[in-house]
Amino acid sequence: MYRSKFSPSDWKFDEHIADIFDTHIRQSTPFYDEIQRMIVELANVFIVDNAIICDLGTATGEVIYNLNIKNPSRNLTFYAIENSVPMLKKAKLKCEEFENVVYINEDINNFIFPQSNLIISVYTLQFINKNNRQDIINKIYDSLEKGGAFILCEKIIIDNEFIANSYVKFHHDLKKRNKISNDKIIEKENSLINVMYPITYEENCHIIQRSGFSTIQTFFQWYNFICIIAIKD
Repeated sequence: MYRSKFSPSDWKFDEHIADIFDTHIRQSTPFYDEIQRMIVELANVFIVDNAIICDLGTATGEVIYNLNIKNPSRNLTFYAIENSVPMLKKAKLKCEEFENVVYINEDINNFIFPQSNLIISVYTLQFINKNNRQDIINKIYDSLEKGGAFILCEKIIIDNEFIANSYVKFHHDLKKRNKISNDKIIEKENSLINVMYPITYEENCHIIQRSGFSTIQTFFQWYNFICIIAIKD
């Protein structure tokens, strides 16, 4: 059996990952560009003039860049929250033409959310310990203006073992189609064991609902990848 040369805890959003992130996430995440397009489309339903938007785990700033391009004259303010300094540097570089971005090098667990119209988390909360997830969603709900929205994209776990294994295979097949070798696929999977904490779709919805959201809607799913929008009524 193949054994990775990396330990499970070795996955870090360091300088190396920051340098390849935009290419890597498109190779390994299904319909990444379409999800980004959908996020912008949905976000624009909730964006008003002078809106405040938080991007949790902003990575290289893709969401903020795309929303700025689509809203050049709305006087928006973005908070780019990212605990990886190398990733935040990439976000600053990608969004250097915009003067409406506040860059915050902070752990989401410790971040004090401003009153916001929109909060977005794209494959970020899955790296937060399950025990802390409810507190974060509570803070998100409390900080949103009435009528504001929370957009969440996550990798989820599947309770049924047969279906779960099938989904893993389909995901590996996608990566192989995108020229990622089998060895690299296994290395990545092993390296995430102790740093990624996905939960089921039902658990995600329960946490969101328990925080106070009553309107919760799925807008994308590809096997065990899912995107949800929740509205503060």
